[in-house]
Order: sequence, then C-alpha cells, then structure tokens
Amino acid sequence: MHKLMNNPNTRKFVLHHHTHQQNPAHFDLMLESLDGKTLETFRLATQLCKLRSGETISLEKIAGHDIKFLTYQGAVNHGCGNVELVEKGDFEQNQIDSSKAALTFHTAKAVATYNLTHISGNKYSLTKLDTNNHNSQE
Repeated sequence: MHKLMNNPNTRKFVLHHHTHQQNPAHFDLMLESLDGKTLETFRLATQLCKLRSGETISLEKIAGHDIKFLTYQGAVNHGCGNVELVEKGDFEQNQIDSSKAALTFHTAKAVATYNLTHISGNKYSLTKLDTNNHNSQE
C-alpha cells in the first residue's frame, strides 16, 4: 500500500513533455491545487529526474490548467501541439517561509525533495535536495 494514500496533505502532480509547432519543446510541471480544482503549472527546460542533487533550474509559472491534465496525453492548442505524460505521482508541500517551499515528489521509481523558491513575478527556482530510489523496496 502506498504510504501517502491516507495523508490529507498529499496531492497529485504530473510532468508533461510539451511539443509545439511554433515554440521550443519544454516540460510542464503541474501541481494539484489545495482545493483540487486546478493545476498550478510551471514551465521548465528539463525533466525532474535528470536533475542532480544540489542542481538548481529556473521555472516560469504559467496559467493554471484543468484537472483533466493529471491523466491527459495527446493533442493540445487546437492540434498545434502535443503533451506526453513523463512523470506522475503524489507530492507533499511544506512551506519554509513566505517565498520558499519544500516539495517532496513520490513516484513509482523514487522519492525526491526539492526547494521551490519564488524569485519575482512569475519567476521561480527549483533546487533538487535528495532522492531515494525504490529499486530495493517492494
């Protein structure tokens, strides 16, 4: 049994690889909102699992997305783009201060913790802290 299933502070997340005819390919990190009605969305240049411990990347907060994107893959933007689900799971958020939160992502393969820091406006940074792989667990 997944140890987070009964935790009321646990929410869903997905990472989509987004390709588009007119824009460079990128990833969209989508975090279920506290009310469970929308997905807070951040654009980033690389997949989360590719980050090394201590590495920091820039994120751009973009418009929130419909909750359907937790499972949706396929055509978007009236057929001009496509999204592919590359990571999914649960996450926990622990607020550190007014501009920083620790996010712990739980996937089928690993548990990884990151610091999400608000820089200004829609600019954020994400720093990978650590990863625990599940390859030796049930």
